[in-house]
Amino acid sequence: MDGATAQILTFAENKAFTASTIKRTTVSYFDRMDQNASLRFGLANRDRLLVWRGGLPIKFEAVAVNGIGVSRTAPPPLLSSPV
Repeated sequence: MDGATAQILTFAENKAFTASTIKRTTVSYFDRMDQNASLRFGLANRDRLLVWRGGLPIKFEAVAVNGIGVSRTAPPPLLSSPV
């Protein structure tokens, strides 16, 4: 990823790890954690679990075998064109 910082790459890796581990999308797990305070507290303190949007499980024959994660920096500001 051209221009990506090490932190952005780590976010993507952790999203992939999370999706592979929990065998579902990271955003679906975020929704589950949002409704359960003890789950939210417990998992928030686990290394590498990251439940922001961008983590998807990779499935083969309906079995999660790995994960993929995407992350990005904030988009650059829009440049105004001369009028």
